[in-house]
Amino acid sequence: MADPDASAPGRLVWGVAALLQATSDALATRFGAVAVRGELSGFSRAGSGHCYFSLKDSAGAPALLRCAMFRRAAALVDFSPADGQQVDLRGRLGVYDARGELQLIVE
Repeated sequence: MADPDASAPGRLVWGVAALLQATSDALATRFGAVAVRGELSGFSRAGSGHCYFSLKDSAGAPALLRCAMFRRAAALVDFSPADGQQVDLRGRLGVYDARGELQLIVE
């Protein structure tokens, strides 16, 4: 549905990509590097060496955070990640533009 006030002077109308980028930038500025604890879920390692998984809340709250760990960081992991493991992760929050989802880039 179109916004009838979108053409009003001074009214900013965001493009989807621009809004997602601004949101990602705001998250990076506000939070910087973060540490988070949770349970691994849906862990997979792509042929590229990148790892993708979700992190469930360790206290049982209905919360899920999508995560990506790129090949360089994955090479430094000194255990075999598997679903159900409790982990402490460090990384940076961002937005995965293709789905408009919050994600943690694990470092």
